[in-house]
Amino acid sequence: MNRKVTVVGGAGNVGATVARAIADKELADVVIIDIADQKAAGVALDMLEACPIEGSDARVVGYGANEEGWAQTANSDVVVVTSGVPRKPGMSRDDLLNVNFGIMKAVTEQVVKYSPNTIKQAVTGQGGADKAQVRAMVRVLARTTPETDHAADALAAAICHMSSSPLRGAIRRAR
Repeated sequence: MNRKVTVVGGAGNVGATVARAIADKELADVVIIDIADQKAAGVALDMLEACPIEGSDARVVGYGANEEGWAQTANSDVVVVTSGVPRKPGMSRDDLLNVNFGIMKAVTEQVVKYSPNTIKQAVTGQGGADKAQVRAMVRVLARTTPETDHAADALAAAICHMSSSPLRGAIRRAR
C-alpha cells in the first residue's frame, strides 16, 4: 500500500471505527494517534491482526500524540480528526467548545507540521455537539492550514455525523 491515512483520536469509539473501516476495506495504511498511547498501540495491533480475516493487507500502527507519534504521520494523504472530549455533566456548550477548540488547534499544528499537503477530514459522533460547534472545529482546521479548494470541501463533508462516503471520496482524491 502506498496511501496513508492518519486517524487522530483513533483509540476512541469514533476514531477506531473509522480506522477499522479504512483498514478492512484496504483503502490505505492507517496510523492511529491518540493521547492514550498504549490504547492506540493496542487498538492498532488488534486491527492489524484482524486484517487478514477481512482479506486486507493494510498496515495499521498506533502511537501516542507525541513527537514520535506525529513523526509517523508524515506525508499522510488524508488526516481524519476525531479527537475531542465529550460533554460532561454540568458542562455548558460554550465550555465544551472552548476545550475542543484548544484540542483541534493543537492537533492542526501537528498535522500541518508533518503533512502540509494532506486532505483533512473532521468526523464526530458526539451527541453533545451541535452543528455550530462542529462547524467551529472545522473552521479551526481550515483556517490554520493553507489548502486547496477540494481539500476545504472535504472538511465540511462530515459535519455532524460519521459517514464513510465523504471519507472514501477524500481518500480517492488523495490518490
